[in-house]
Amino acid sequence: DHWVLRAINGGTTNVEQLTIFDPLASADDTMIISGADRGSSYRPRVVPGSLAVSAPAGATVRTEVTETPTACADTWSGLLTGAVCEQSGETWTEVTPATDWDRVTGLRVSVDLRTTGARALQPGAFVDVTFQTVNALADSTFADGVPAGPAADDVVAWNQFGVKYRDEGETAWKKMAPAKVGVEVLTGPLLVRKDVTGPAAAFAPDSFTADVSCTLGGAELDLGPMPVVLDDAGDHEHQIDGIPVGAQCAVEETGVLGAFGETTRSAGATVTITADATGGVVPAAQVATLTNTYAYSGLSVTKVVDTKADRGVATTFSFELSCTAAVSGTPVLFAGDPTLRFDLADGDTYTVPADTIPARAECELAEVSDGDADSVVVVGDGVTVTGAGTADVAIGVTPNAVTVTNAFGAGILAVTKKVDGAAAQHGTGPFGFTARCTYRGATVLDEKFDLAGGATRTFGTFPAGTTCVVAEVKTGGATRTALAPADGTVLIEAPQPGETVSTATVRATNTFDDTSLTIVKTIEGDLSAPGANGPFVVELACTLERDGTASPVAVPGGAERTLRAPSLTTAYEHLPVGATCVLTETGTGGATSTRADVVIGGSITAAAGTTIPVDGLATTTAPGEAEVQLVNHFDSVTKDPQGDPDDSADGNPPPARLPVTGAQIASLAAL
Repeated sequence: DHWVLRAINGGTTNVEQLTIFDPLASADDTMIISGADRGSSYRPRVVPGSLAVSAPAGATVRTEVTETPTACADTWSGLLTGAVCEQSGETWTEVTPATDWDRVTGLRVSVDLRTTGARALQPGAFVDVTFQTVNALADSTFADGVPAGPAADDVVAWNQFGVKYRDEGETAWKKMAPAKVGVEVLTGPLLVRKDVTGPAAAFAPDSFTADVSCTLGGAELDLGPMPVVLDDAGDHEHQIDGIPVGAQCAVEETGVLGAFGETTRSAGATVTITADATGGVVPAAQVATLTNTYAYSGLSVTKVVDTKADRGVATTFSFELSCTAAVSGTPVLFAGDPTLRFDLADGDTYTVPADTIPARAECELAEVSDGDADSVVVVGDGVTVTGAGTADVAIGVTPNAVTVTNAFGAGILAVTKKVDGAAAQHGTGPFGFTARCTYRGATVLDEKFDLAGGATRTFGTFPAGTTCVVAEVKTGGATRTALAPADGTVLIEAPQPGETVSTATVRATNTFDDTSLTIVKTIEGDLSAPGANGPFVVELACTLERDGTASPVAVPGGAERTLRAPSLTTAYEHLPVGATCVLTETGTGGATSTRADVVIGGSITAAAGTTIPVDGLATTTAPGEAEVQLVNHFDSVTKDPQGDPDDSADGNPPPARLPVTGAQIASLAAL
């Protein structure tokens, strides 16, 4: 602003001397005449070097400034008789190049026209005092400047100057003060507008915020509370009025990209305030539009089953999905339903229908049927696990891929056959078994099978948690059997660290006890008869009932034995308890007659030709006390006239099958 303080001689007399004084505008200035509040809101900054005085040639000019805050206050009443503007203790100094114009509060210009050629200011002539000011924002170095905020229309800097003068030939002084004039800070509005676009714009929130900052001449304007709100109540617009012209304003949406659920957003805007509104319409160049675009994204869910089990594991898994839009919290509807339900098998992938889930939505995924998995692991883009088989999924700008892995520990069933006992060599089997396994109420194994002694049979692979029951149904003629565990029931458990699968084992032990049979040859009659000293030949044939079938038993040490004097005895050892044996004397030595007696505990219990039951004697008979006494009777030999015996040519009758037939060798392992 350019200021011109003109003292013009408008009278009919000449002015010899005059003093122009100007208390510059400030926030607490007063009227020169009345002393009332002048109404200035700020103090303009005087441009250094702009002060100039124009006076008739030859005039003597003295230009002074003061830094007193209340310059020229109360000077009017004593102006005619006192010094100009010294009533408030003002100190005046002449203007020099070193004058600090930011501190100047008043001007005083004295002009003596007596040194001019006319020796006075002629009528119509004038003296001008001109200077320039700028509206500068208040800051730490210029506290009285324009308030650093939106200026209202009444933010004005008022100026008023006075003149003390004396006419030619007069001794009395006169004074005058024109009306005040002022300058106003030019302002304009800034309009911040929010624009929402994109196919998923319906999921946008109702309210947004933005930060606005303006600077003028390097100083920051105080625009009031920030951020500004752009919501439905204001049609997503916010107008800031009274921003000084020339201010540079930066408008930026608050938060990082996506803070309002948007897929993309426009860059912030920079606006220069150049004009006021016309007809209430903000100039287009002073409208800052922030655009948010909302797009759809997507989600796919893949099912993986991690197990070594080859049967029993669930084949279908059920899921539920619900989503809400970011910030707005608007539920996402799947064909009108806020919950999407779907099933997956191992290796399957479900993709949510396109244009359903907006980008940046928050989803909850839950596997509601996990098949009793040992563990359920959810991994993928934006996944935060919240529980077993549940997770929050933050949907990205591009579709998310999530994998749900159900792990089932697995194991096998092993059935092992062990044969022991003193007669284990007779436990040749086969041994018959049944095995039945169930998982989650379903039968995963129902098997009949045979095992040989020392063999193992495995079954599987089954999921952990499977229960198996094993029973031995064919014992192979064993004296006794035992299962471990005793009831034949085992549980398939999850593998231990380092194991691929676990093993649940049922051990079946069949014990074969042994017994022995002693054969004692006894000679009766004519002991000198030919053949009475032997040799005698016996043969033992045994069978063992194995699960309803009589099977031959290999007689340890050989079935045929020869008895010679002086020891006419032999022992058949390690015969299986429960065997049925037939003893045949194939070489009788030519005995007249033979018989067999079974001796138990020193007593003959049966005679030759009788089946001898040995079962149940374990509690009453000590081991080794069972024997068969073979009695051969020899009559005296009478020779015929030819000197031949009356028997067959070899002197032996036909072989005698001794009636030990059916003698069951049972429980003698304890005898």
